[in-house]
Order: sequence, then C-alpha cells, then structure tokens
Amino acid sequence: MAIEEPGVLWRDGVYFYAASNFAKQHLFYPMWGATYELDSPYRIRRDYMDAYMIQYVARGALHFKLRGHHFVAKEGELVLLACREKNDYWSEGTARVKWFHFNGREVGPLLERIYETNGSGHMSTFFGARVEPLIDDILQGLMQ
Repeated sequence: MAIEEPGVLWRDGVYFYAASNFAKQHLFYPMWGATYELDSPYRIRRDYMDAYMIQYVARGALHFKLRGHHFVAKEGELVLLACREKNDYWSEGTARVKWFHFNGREVGPLLERIYETNGSGHMSTFFGARVEPLIDDILQGLMQ
C-alpha cells in the first residue's frame, strides 16, 4: 500500500533498517531513508521524534526553520536535524532530496557541537559533495 504525502511527486524508498542491540548501545545507525522528488505543498512540521536526520538537496531547494532560524538549503547542500527539537521544512518548488533518519547514544552531543559551530546544521556544497556518496551508500544499504 502506497503512502500518500502531499507534495511528494516521486520516491525511491522508504527503506527501513532494524539495528542490533549492540548498534543501538554503541554506534550510530540508520533507521529509514529514501529519495524524494518534491514540490509544493510538501511540508513537515514536527515537535518531537526520537531520531536525527540528514537531508541532502540533490536538486532545487528546501526551506528550513530550525532553532528560530529560517534558511534555504540549495542544490548540493546538506542539513543535519535533531528531530527531538521542533523543526519545520518545506518545498516551494520542485526539489530532489536524499534523506535518512538515524540514531545513536552519542549523536546528540556531536550534533550540538555542530550547531554551536555553525548555528543551524546547514552545510555548504563543500561538505555536501563529500557526503553525497556516503548518503548513497547508506540508502543502498537500507535497500538490502
């Protein structure tokens, strides 16, 4: 049965992964992910989810409201979200986004350090270009 999400034009996934107890206690581990082709009215407003998320904008742009900041992640850029915090993101035009949720005991402190360093988890194309192949590998691994 297909899940209908307003603004999702096409998707590859959603693929799920069940981590071992060892991974949950000691490692970072992916939970689920996909590639979405989006358009307006796609919007996610979340107050809390027990996970973190990486979104890579492969084409177009995605708007974000995180920690009181509004910014636009453009093609080739990356965003790290703490879904345990209020977050809001949406598409105002067509965009392709590769994303996955992940978790792990030490993710919170690491992401907090990243937020302290750059304010929002929004990473430039410098980081995006290096991380995209890794995201592709993770999504490929979720498919198996």
